[in-house]
Amino acid sequence: MVASIISGMVSDPRFADAIKAKIGSAVDTNDLEKQLEALQVQLRQTLGTKSRLERQMDGLDISDPYYDRKISDLQRRYDEQYGAIDEIESVL
Repeated sequence: MVASIISGMVSDPRFADAIKAKIGSAVDTNDLEKQLEALQVQLRQTLGTKSRLERQMDGLDISDPYYDRKISDLQRRYDEQYGAIDEIESVL
């Protein structure tokens, strides 16, 4: 009885098309590869931004009257980069 049901399903062209579609989508990794590449680019950009912020913090003049404000702003942006890095790496 089970063999008869399976036989009937297999002979239905809609079933064959549905199986082909599922197999094709399971094998096609182009979209995943593009997403991975985009995430890797985003990670490199975020790491670059973090490095630039580090250089800006290191280059601040401590005698600048706005030093505390500037360092605070740069530190906040620097911390945000760590959050972005963690988020990207959790997906990778």
